[in-house]
Amino acid sequence: MKALISLAGTLSLLSSACSHHSHSEPPEGHEPVFENHRVRVMEIVNPPGGMIPLHNHDLPGVIIVHRTAENIIRNANRQIVSQGKPPQGVVWAEAHGPHYSIENIDTIPMHLYRVEVK
Repeated sequence: MKALISLAGTLSLLSSACSHHSHSEPPEGHEPVFENHRVRVMEIVNPPGGMIPLHNHDLPGVIIVHRTAENIIRNANRQIVSQGKPPQGVVWAEAHGPHYSIENIDTIPMHLYRVEVK
């Protein structure tokens, strides 16, 4: 967790050169763990058989995959757009325009953090 807060601080410094965006409340299933005027850190845990409902992200950021699980990602029309296990590690994620849902079809929980840059 200390490393995550340190990463959030680093991103906070980097974001000072970025323009400020308005942002909405965290989507259902996204638990805020830290927020200031530059970053928002959310913890996402999706249990086996769990569904994170239709949502999107209006801010870009870093996704830190702590525990991966087999997921189905569907668009607003409930069409499958992706299925599989995301790799563990850290990836950059642009702000998502289209809404999507995430269903955990594995026997273990999916656990990740999203650090959004404002």
